[in-house]
Amino acid sequence: MEGEFYIKFHLSNKSDNFKWIVMAVYGPAQEEFKYPFLAELVCSCQHNPYPILIGGDFNILRNSNEKTTIDTTTDGLSYAMLPLKVLILGKYT
Repeated sequence: MEGEFYIKFHLSNKSDNFKWIVMAVYGPAQEEFKYPFLAELVCSCQHNPYPILIGGDFNILRNSNEKTTIDTTTDGLSYAMLPLKVLILGKYT
């Protein structure tokens, strides 16, 4: 299964028939596409009944000191990260 920013595989272990999902993501570097990326990721994860392993390049900084260059337009966790925080934490904090 594919999204605009990910590819997803539904897997089943041969030994015990345990079902799970692996997703490979590539997040956009441009700020204007970060919210659609995270919204798509959250939506995809919410509609799965199985455990999910997600890997790839999110192109997201947790805080501004992770940058190699200085940019004053963003301050680490941007507004675009809200959907991901809600998915992980179950609420916005």
